[in-house]
Amino acid sequence: MSQLCRYFFRRRLELNKRANLDLEFSKPPDKKKTRAISFVESEGGGMKHVLVVEDNEINQDLIVRRLKKRGFKVSLAGDGEEGLNLIRTIRPDIVLLDMSIPKKDGWTVAREVRSEERDYRTPIIALTAHAMQGDREKALDAGCDEYESKPIEFEQLFEKMDALLAS
Repeated sequence: MSQLCRYFFRRRLELNKRANLDLEFSKPPDKKKTRAISFVESEGGGMKHVLVVEDNEINQDLIVRRLKKRGFKVSLAGDGEEGLNLIRTIRPDIVLLDMSIPKKDGWTVAREVRSEERDYRTPIIALTAHAMQGDREKALDAGCDEYESKPIEFEQLFEKMDALLAS
C-alpha cells in the first residue's frame, strides 16, 4: 500500500517547486523494512531527463508511466529519425532505445550518436526483444552502454539507469 512520507515530500518541494510529486513506498520480499523509491536529481537540481525511443504504443505507455512514477522527466520518440533529432536537440541525461524501430533502427541511431559526440557522452540503454546470444554484444558494439531485453524487468532497468547516471 502506498504511503506519503512528509519529510521527503517537503524536501522535494524545496528543490523543485514545479515538480509533480509522487513518492512510492514498497515492501521488499522480507517485509521487515519499507524502502523508498527515490527521485533522481540532475546536476541542475531538477529531475533527470529520459528520452524513450520506442515505436510500440503499449510499450511507450508502460515505460513512460513507470519512469514518471519514479520521478523522471520523460520525452518520447516513435522512430529512429525522431529519436536522433531529439537526442541532438534536448540532450537527455539518458536514452532508452528500442533496437527495432522504423526509419532508422536502434543500432544505426546509437552509431550516429557516438560518431557525433565530442564533449559529452549520452548514456544509452538498448531495449530489445532480441535475446539471442550475441545480441547484447551487437548493441554494445553499436555504442549502447547497457542492454535490457523485453519484457522489461523494471527493477533491473532502474539499477542500470542509476549506475549510468551516477558515472
